[in-house]
Amino acid sequence: MKIYGYSERGAMNALFYEMALMKDSDKEFVKFLEIANVPNANDYQNFKIYNECSLSRFGTPDLVVVAQRENVNVVFFIEGKVSECSGFRMESIIKEYKDTKKRPNSSNLLFQIRQKQNLYNFRNSLPDSSKVVKIDDKIETSLGTRSIGNNPIVRKFVDVIKNCQEAKYIAIVPDISNEDNEWKNKLEKEGFNELLFISWESIRKNFSSYKLLNDTFEFNEGDDPRIKTPSKKKKSQILNNPIKQITIN
Repeated sequence: MKIYGYSERGAMNALFYEMALMKDSDKEFVKFLEIANVPNANDYQNFKIYNECSLSRFGTPDLVVVAQRENVNVVFFIEGKVSECSGFRMESIIKEYKDTKKRPNSSNLLFQIRQKQNLYNFRNSLPDSSKVVKIDDKIETSLGTRSIGNNPIVRKFVDVIKNCQEAKYIAIVPDISNEDNEWKNKLEKEGFNELLFISWESIRKNFSSYKLLNDTFEFNEGDDPRIKTPSKKKKSQILNNPIKQITIN
């Protein structure tokens, strides 16, 4: 049997499920943190991964990872985005988020990260899972009124996050190294200066031994019949530029 995942969800599942099945899975996740430039990545251990669990009106993160660093519980909120065969640009993401004429799209990367920032920043104001949330038990956040509701699984998950003393935010996106760095200043002005980035291209290179992940990348590449130039025909649903051959230094 073979499994071929599609787009963002397929790539996320392939990466982290395959990682969890590795003999030394903690070491593999530390490598992921190192590539994402998380300071002192080797200090983290005892990883627990929560895949696409609901946080009610605070959104549904692609991945939440809880780890220990010495005696501190740290939560990593991880969101993934892909190129959708048309290219991914942070300038476009920021512009969409800042658009004052309409509410930012709930699938917008920065909207999703801000939701998780709000949840973590207001965590001490949220009731624990033993208390019933009433209709007026809502919190005013930067994105409007939010509530965690009464779903027992959501409440249990929120309790896990509330037990963390530190939060970090990571975005997995297509390679944006060729983009004008002005977006970094704009991102900082919007309060996302702590957001870390890791590219799908670097993941494909550094986790090249993951067969399921490689199969997923290959499945999500194909020739666009509308384009006549051979060198430009190949498109990727995940990457900004398809990679035919990976070279490990």
